[in-house]
Order: sequence, then structure tokens, then C-alpha cells
Amino acid sequence: MEPFTSRTRQVGKPYTFLKVILAGFIAYLLLSILVGIVIADFSLKLHRLPLLYRQAIVTVVRTDFHAELQESVYQGG
Repeated sequence: MEPFTSRTRQVGKPYTFLKVILAGFIAYLLLSILVGIVIADFSLKLHRLPLLYRQAIVTVVRTDFHAELQESVYQGG
């Protein structure tokens, strides 16, 4: 009669693979959040450029929208 031999699983390999997959997913998630924050920050802080053809724009705003343009007090940097 043979002695009882228990079949032991290799515990290290499958769990190592799952840890790598989980670490990759977490890294991807954090990187996506960071990139989203950077894109949102840049899109909310658009640079203000001087108006070209100012007189033509003033005329269009007056006639189409019945409004006046005002000088900006923005001191962005």
C-alpha cells in the first residue's frame, strides 16, 4: 500500500500572475486619472489672445447680439 500523498498546488505562480495584473490595472487607473486632471487643468486655463480685427468684431457683436465688448481685467500668467 502506498503512503498517502497529498497533491499540493503551486501557490506562488497563479497568485504572482494575479498580483502583476492587479498592479498593472492600478497603475493604468492612476495614470488615467492623472492625465485627466492635467488635460482638464490645461483646458480650463486657456491663454487669452488679443482680438485681431477688433473693429469688425465690435460691429458684429453690436449688430448681432445687441451688446458691447468690455476690456478684460484678467491678469493671468
